[in-house]
Amino acid sequence: MSGIVGSRFNIRGSGLVGSLGTDGQVFTSSGAGKSAVFEAAAAGGKVLQVVTASFAGQVGTTSTDWADTGIAASITPSNASNKVLIMTNFTVHNSQADYGNFQTIFRGDSSGTNLGTDATGLGRIQGRASLYHMCSMHILDSPSTTSSQAYETGFKNTTTSLASYTMINNITAKITLMEIDGT
Repeated sequence: MSGIVGSRFNIRGSGLVGSLGTDGQVFTSSGAGKSAVFEAAAAGGKVLQVVTASFAGQVGTTSTDWADTGIAASITPSNASNKVLIMTNFTVHNSQADYGNFQTIFRGDSSGTNLGTDATGLGRIQGRASLYHMCSMHILDSPSTTSSQAYETGFKNTTTSLASYTMINNITAKITLMEIDGT
């Protein structure tokens, strides 16, 4: 005899186990007042692969055009319906008063697709005199392809003045890419 009399898996009540489901199924409710059943697990939302990269260099810009930070990684989605979650962390220094700066994430490099939510980019941060700040950006992208996708962060100044915007070289920057099942 297998099963325990009175257990949730003993659905016949006789000490004999009815059905235990098959590989990949989950034990779930079939509704209020009904017996629990085994069903296929819900699709989508699973993390399929993770890619990480670090950057420990120093990059600076005085431009109002987007500049590459060097924080980059690539991932190849296994299905065109899957999504890519991009997460980045880095520290920057703005050396002059009254000048702002912006950060964003690109698919490709700074001449690629800006994944920012407005004209000035995702995770927009305005800095002030000799300000050090930690930038953390997260975005969910739908590349709709199974080709390798490169992602990189970019930054720029808000004015044409000589404001200096520099990534700090003694703090390692990170980028993490996660392929999320979109089926």
